[in-house]
Amino acid sequence: MQDKLKSASLILSAILGLLMFACGESGKKDVDSDKDISDADSDADSDIDGDSDGDSDGDSDGDSDGDTDSDTDGDSDADTDSDSDADSDTDSDTDSDSDTDTSTDSESIEDEDSETNTGTDSNSEIPKSAGCGQSPTLKNSGSSAVQNSINVDGANREFLVRWPDDYDNTHPYRLIFGLHGATGSDMEVFGHAFFGLRDLSEGSTIFVAPSASGGLWNAKSDTAFVKKLVETVQNDLCIDTSRIMLEGFSQGAAMSWTLACSLPGVFCAAVGHSGGGVANPTSCEPIPYMGALGTQENGGTGGQTTQTDQFAKWNGCNVTTLPTASAGSHVCTYYEGCPTEAPVQWCSYDGGHTPLPTDAGQSKSWVSQAVWDFFTQF
Repeated sequence: MQDKLKSASLILSAILGLLMFACGESGKKDVDSDKDISDADSDADSDIDGDSDGDSDGDSDGDSDGDTDSDTDGDSDADTDSDSDADSDTDSDTDSDSDTDTSTDSESIEDEDSETNTGTDSNSEIPKSAGCGQSPTLKNSGSSAVQNSINVDGANREFLVRWPDDYDNTHPYRLIFGLHGATGSDMEVFGHAFFGLRDLSEGSTIFVAPSASGGLWNAKSDTAFVKKLVETVQNDLCIDTSRIMLEGFSQGAAMSWTLACSLPGVFCAAVGHSGGGVANPTSCEPIPYMGALGTQENGGTGGQTTQTDQFAKWNGCNVTTLPTASAGSHVCTYYEGCPTEAPVQWCSYDGGHTPLPTDAGQSKSWVSQAVWDFFTQF
């Protein structure tokens, strides 16, 4: 009997052993299955670093930092590279190393990199003239004036051009026209360095000074002249066609009114100092405008009503009485209520009829900097 019990016990032990072995194998298979699933997850997760460490933090050290930020590289910044700063690299992969790996789930990050690489000052976004990439045929006035001429309606018309010493024919430049006063010429504008703007421009701008026939501007014939001159310069030099501007003194200021209103869309802004001598336009599309007049001009009469109010009305600004300069000074004031894209500024100064007035005790005119600040808004 004991022998039978002993045999039964041995059989029972063997059966239990077999069951434990079977359960162990099943558990091993479950673990392996879980591991396979985990491996599959790590292959299909959002890591974009292309390494082989099995984690999803974008580095190659095999750890998993478990961070909850919006990037996929495992650091605590908000970029998509694997360094610890907040930049976004521009190579063909989406981490910060020098390889060329990419992952199929990095599409949104590539889009972000593409937006980062597009700057507002990119030459590809600037409207370029036909002269870009061409060798200039016009004559440049460097240290001395060199005349150019074009034929307009059977008459030869003269003008000066000044481009930067390091002119690059692939870079689109701002273009500013300077109009002289009555009985003057392009040499007058050249002589005072294009109303003092040439030095302030620091090589960013091309300047043109046309000459009126006999020194006096004519609304009809000189509109045709300047229109053709704009086309000539654009075809010869590299111009940003969205930044062509006008500045004039005295009768040249009044001519700038005519040009700004007769050639809508050509000029993006205009400035006039002590304007008069050419009939005022009767209507005008909105255009940024800055005007100035001395309190000692015209016997102390006039002011904003003869210089800037008309542009304020055309631009839809609130026309109110603006400040007048005190003795020995100047004051510049923007009209209120103007559209953001079409401001109007009035400058009153204590002085007479001159393009570059100075404040008391000053040897340098305030006008050039004020005009440059106005122009460079656009």
